[in-house]
Amino acid sequence: MTQSLKVGPAEHLIDNIQRRMLEILLEESKKNPTGYGVHRSDMKRTLNISEKKMDFNMTYLAKRNLVNFVPVPNYHWLWAKITSFGEETLANRGDKLLPLAQPAAQGADEDAESNLVQRLADAFQRAHDLTKAKGGLAEEKEKEVLERLNLFEGELTRKEPDAGQIQKGWKWVKENADWVEPLLRPIVLERVKLAFE
Repeated sequence: MTQSLKVGPAEHLIDNIQRRMLEILLEESKKNPTGYGVHRSDMKRTLNISEKKMDFNMTYLAKRNLVNFVPVPNYHWLWAKITSFGEETLANRGDKLLPLAQPAAQGADEDAESNLVQRLADAFQRAHDLTKAKGGLAEEKEKEVLERLNLFEGELTRKEPDAGQIQKGWKWVKENADWVEPLLRPIVLERVKLAFE
């Protein structure tokens, strides 16, 4: 089980695995700036975690533009490389997307919230995949939907989300991306309940 980091109200939760991944990618980028980055087998061996956990965390970082993948057939990612934004984020300890904070004491509340954040990320990744696979969407519309989904997910993963922003985000999803509504509804309701009870 990873140890969650507890951060301020407008900041996101991140765990030690994601931070370590970025550090590994940064080390490699400094050694070989023109290379492909770090191979998945090297990352797995260095972190000593399951492939599923590694892929989940790497996808989380990629969705936030902190890493780029070198796509290869039959693999979600084979090589990963830190982006300049990822480097800046690691260097800038005040960045809200990836705060450097002290680990919180492990308790049921932190574990439940960390688990919920992971399930939110999974649901929104599936929503992204559904949107990309949906036929008949203009490229501009697809881009807009993906950006709005990112914003909505960002609001939901805040430590103290804004009820008005959640309401606006959900309304937009229902009116403009109804194909992902059934997928997102249960996790959005669970997040709202947890945030505002």
